[in-house]
Amino acid sequence: MKNTIVVRNSKRRAVAGALALLAVYGSSSAIARTAEEVTAKPNAKDLLQSTGGGYQTPHGIKRECLGRLVFDVGGEIQWPTIFKGYGDLEIFARAFSENVAHPNDKMQIGETRVAVLGPLNAEQVTELYLSIPEHRIAYEKQRLKEELVQSSALPELPKDARERHSVYLSKRKITRLKESIEELKNSYEVFDSGIADSQGYHTTNVHDSGVESKYSVYRTYLRRGSYVYIFESERRVVEEGGKPFHREDFIKLLKSFRLRRNNEIPNDLGFCIPFGFIADNGTTASDIKQSLRWPDAPGVLYTIETGNVKENQLKSPTFNAAIKAGLGLFGTQAEENIKPHVSKRIGPRLYKIGGLTAQQGGIVFNVKKADAAPYQTYSVVTGYSGWLGTDVLPYILVEMNSHTIERAPELKQNPPTFEKSFSRLETLLKSMYLRPTQPLMPELLRLKPRRE
Repeated sequence: MKNTIVVRNSKRRAVAGALALLAVYGSSSAIARTAEEVTAKPNAKDLLQSTGGGYQTPHGIKRECLGRLVFDVGGEIQWPTIFKGYGDLEIFARAFSENVAHPNDKMQIGETRVAVLGPLNAEQVTELYLSIPEHRIAYEKQRLKEELVQSSALPELPKDARERHSVYLSKRKITRLKESIEELKNSYEVFDSGIADSQGYHTTNVHDSGVESKYSVYRTYLRRGSYVYIFESERRVVEEGGKPFHREDFIKLLKSFRLRRNNEIPNDLGFCIPFGFIADNGTTASDIKQSLRWPDAPGVLYTIETGNVKENQLKSPTFNAAIKAGLGLFGTQAEENIKPHVSKRIGPRLYKIGGLTAQQGGIVFNVKKADAAPYQTYSVVTGYSGWLGTDVLPYILVEMNSHTIERAPELKQNPPTFEKSFSRLETLLKSMYLRPTQPLMPELLRLKPRRE
């Protein structure tokens, strides 16, 4: 019970400290738009701010895109696409390496989750495809066949406890394999999208939150070269007749997907994903959180989170910035321990994401260890809360976080200096804006004066 009280008091101190910081640096209404402003309707000036305010990428500088956004990257970057396993968490969260990742990375376009994995060798593709019921059934059947062969070699009348135990374990394994095969057969059906080099399935999930609800689920694996693109769509189905409509809409989305080269910036309406593009009409909702990094600084992640503002999930960049900048000032014992290592605080302050006014907060630590050269760790968050009911002004949160060799032994170096990493963050932020398209986004198209 005492621990619970301490945790609650720590949270209270953190909230109180953040509010105190806001009082010092500016009220929430001065630093960010209020909830009432977020839910108001943007005017023409607001909408045009999303287009970058006349920013021009310097000649020869490479760009990248994510969701509906575009930004400068200077050179080649890396996306978290390594294969760690065929479970849902490994597939849809993804990582750069065993210990380098940002929690809860995700990509959702409309009602469809998206994952990109690769490059994969043949063995990894085989393992990944075990998450496809058809492949799992074949795998379980092979295991059953092998177990039956082994079982036939066991004595029919065991003579001692060891033999009886071996027979018991074998029979139990055979029963479980048979049950697993039957469950897979009964719970899933093969789904053929008609698209080359694709495999998929359909199932029905039941969610019970007071009222039982059935959800139709389609998942497809598209293999393109050494990469596999996974799409999973879930839709609540009130009547059985809704399933064919869900199937039709899912196939339509799959057919809107195409490959995209590194640094290729499409001018069509739609969403950029790592090494891919999904076209739409400019009105599909999205929820994307995706990290990137530069090869020469593999321990520094730049995480871009963007999507449509939801009424029950309004973003709070002002509060996030205050919390980040105020670490060590909220009165907890843990924070007292880190105060001597703080070398710099960033904000909370106003900062630009393209033509949009955002909030920024961060902190830098100096780390000294007897067995390593001194280095810095840091974390900075910059956020724009977006507008409700618009596709042109999504929320945008950009985090910069460092990983160390101690935390991720696979890294060969600790993070570069804060100044070097922040310089890249500055470039990313000032160049980030709504990707230009032809035709224009519907909301921007309506702003153009009609010709008589």
